Amino acid sequence: MGLLQDRQIRLGSLKNASPETKMTPDSEELLKGFGKLDERLQNEVPTLTYDGPFSDHVVNRQPRGLTGEEIDEKEAERTALEFAGNLDTNTKYSAKVTGAAEGRIPAYSVTLQPEDKAQSDLTLGISKKGGHVVFMIARGEKAEISRVSMEDAKKRAAEFASKLGLGTFMATGHLTEGNELLVNFALIQDNVIIYPDMVQVIVSLDSGNIAAYDANKFLLSHTQRTLPEPKISEQEARARVNKNLDIEEVRLALIPLDNLQEKLTYEVKGKIDEDTYYVYINAQTGFQEKILLIVETPQGSRSL
Repeated sequence: MGLLQDRQIRLGSLKNASPETKMTPDSEELLKGFGKLDERLQNEVPTLTYDGPFSDHVVNRQPRGLTGEEIDEKEAERTALEFAGNLDTNTKYSAKVTGAAEGRIPAYSVTLQPEDKAQSDLTLGISKKGGHVVFMIARGEKAEISRVSMEDAKKRAAEFASKLGLGTFMATGHLTEGNELLVNFALIQDNVIIYPDMVQVIVSLDSGNIAAYDANKFLLSHTQRTLPEPKISEQEARARVNKNLDIEEVRLALIPLDNLQEKLTYEVKGKIDEDTYYVYINAQTGFQEKILLIVETPQGSRSL
């Protein structure tokens, strides 16, 4: 069955966006933005991969979520300043384009410097087409330490995701490392989890501030979809899983396959003994598309 990535988080799209990128002479900051955070996480926790559910399918896909006209540097700066308003820091920033990169998502790198020196500088990638925020990284935590709870950090991540203006999201997994909480969010459409359309948020557990945001997967995958009506019922889907599976939850989910196709499925969550499984039954044919075994770790969950 091979290794499948689920209920994990990887900011690797920040890093993976750069290998085929042609850099302009002044684009060092954007390259750092794409790779800095992922490199640090991999160095600190080399045994884990931070990948979201079904996210590998976007590696060779051209961006489907880039809409709008080409923007200039001034518009990129305005977009970055507007985005900073989602952070709830009540801080005013000055904006400056510090680089640019070509590749699957051509983007400007914009640095935001706060008037309040107790706040962190921000680096954002703003797509040249449409002015979409590709990523944001806070450069160093300067706030006074006031440890926040895990539940509070999750709430802050969810509140941030709700302000993005991209749609309704649901948290699908989280992982902690050191003083940071990483959360995966998948888009919800017509009460269906759209796993290909994901954003990722990192919250500092020291200050509660949003430390990073990554929309690469969303911008690569998002499109206006017409979802089919299921041809089999939830009860039929339940009947098609292992009879020893103690079913806990069933919900509709759109998942990507290795060939870039997307399939509407019933996501059947259950247990066999102490092991948790997610079984994906095709809602049109009843065919079993995927089985994921969830393995809990101190940092989060892994799937096999």
